[in-house]
Amino acid sequence: MLKVLKGINPEKITIQSLLSEGREALQYAGKIADVFKAAGWDVTPPTGMGSSTAPRIGIFIVSAKDEKAMRLNEFVAGVLVAGGLATSPIGLDADSKRPSGDVEIWVGSK
Repeated sequence: MLKVLKGINPEKITIQSLLSEGREALQYAGKIADVFKAAGWDVTPPTGMGSSTAPRIGIFIVSAKDEKAMRLNEFVAGVLVAGGLATSPIGLDADSKRPSGDVEIWVGSK
């Protein structure tokens, strides 16, 4: 994963975990954040305070609906699947109210 992430221009990304999933999800999100940081990306680290109105399993992506965010979603999803951290397809919530290019990786339950 690190080699692939270093192979492109670093982006800004947020990593988060669900509060309802506790310390284990937060620690896993932290490990994902560490890989992105090591590759030179601008990472907003997880706080473990995320929430969702629906149950969430595994890793999912929340992002803006613009073209830049959608391209980044596709790349990040591919990296997570190739690294064995997620299975395809990765859930995606696209929100037109988010700023252009905004992408977040979220960690839910096992």
